Amino acid sequence: MSTASIEALLISAVLRQEDYKTPLIEGASPDWFLSYRSEWQWIETYITRHHKAPSKSLFKATFPDFTVLKADDVEYCVREVKESFLKRSLVLLLEDAADKIRNQGEAIDIINFAQHNLMQLQVASEGGKNESEVVVDWEVAYGEAARRYERNQSRGIAGVPTGFPTLDSLTGGPQEGDYWIVAARLGQGKTWTLIRMACNALYAGMTVQYDALEQSRAQIAMRSHSFLSSQYGQQTFRSMDLMHGKDFDLKAYKEFLAGLKDLIAGKLIVNDTSRGRLNPSMIAAQIERNKPDIVFIDYLTLMNTGGDDYKAIANLSAELKGIAMHYQVPIVAAAQLNRMAIGNDIAGAEHLAGADAIGQDADCVITMKQMSAHVVKMKLAKFRHGSDGQMWFNEFRPNSGKFDEISGQEADNIMDDDKESLV
Repeated sequence: MSTASIEALLISAVLRQEDYKTPLIEGASPDWFLSYRSEWQWIETYITRHHKAPSKSLFKATFPDFTVLKADDVEYCVREVKESFLKRSLVLLLEDAADKIRNQGEAIDIINFAQHNLMQLQVASEGGKNESEVVVDWEVAYGEAARRYERNQSRGIAGVPTGFPTLDSLTGGPQEGDYWIVAARLGQGKTWTLIRMACNALYAGMTVQYDALEQSRAQIAMRSHSFLSSQYGQQTFRSMDLMHGKDFDLKAYKEFLAGLKDLIAGKLIVNDTSRGRLNPSMIAAQIERNKPDIVFIDYLTLMNTGGDDYKAIANLSAELKGIAMHYQVPIVAAAQLNRMAIGNDIAGAEHLAGADAIGQDADCVITMKQMSAHVVKMKLAKFRHGSDGQMWFNEFRPNSGKFDEISGQEADNIMDDDKESLV
């Protein structure tokens, strides 16, 4: 059957059966049509405006040359039109990739191009299957609530534990499909915060994907070893000592590392893609390959945005949120705060650098500021699913494996000691 024929059959079936829900559920769009794109665009507009299918007489008045065929199986027709669209799109994608190869394009760029477009096709192929009528189809919500309940019962938290009790209590930790931002000015501890969170997920037996754009895999590993040795070792291996190659027992360090696999059920997979190379397609490929429970990106605006303005950053942020939702994996990315955040008060989501869309897309925004050498103050600047604005203090000695929440009084005492040490 030709493409034109199946398109005409679908339009006829929708008009005869007045069934507009099936095409919506399958995600039908004008892009699916070659011969009757204008006709389907008109039907789609009518459905959007009136929440029902148009009558045959009204359609014929608009398109008098169209012959309404004897077709009634809307579900079969819409799936055939979708199949034709997907195969046509795949052929065009392969032809474009072949052209890039013939034009001597770089292999990694061609792979990224193909991955990005394949992901878009995959989303199109799924259509609106995730839709449900919440009153009747209550099992969907119940099933999700039950899964979260069971996780909370087994590990004390429904999402991924971050290691910061106030944050975990307020949010339940990053959940499937969440997109979180950890933001600060330069040199205020963003990387340490992400590593601290990653290690805590590791303690819980989870698989963690960590994308480092400023540091090597070895540097991230040595920083994580400070936390891991503090948690599991007989002695703490300071990351600075490891970096400098002095003041630690090399044999003891090797023995500790060799024994980690028997102590930790989780995995920490570090990718040290250089800045400007990592893009959303590569994130999606990593998720497909490694099946992580959570992804960390250090940091957002060092990724390949495909441009150098706020629109490109906004598109990047939206794609990351889309990937988190598509794969149902939480993504936590570090981001910069702009110069307006400089001052005594801890910043809000409105101070995110690059684009306002970052804060709009994020389900959770955590801002932070180093109050003294060993105290960091954090703020839940935005939380889509509950109250926000809460702040808490942390003792900040990550080089020695310590980055833990403390009381305000403890923070004051440490800050006083830090001031005295400067005198």
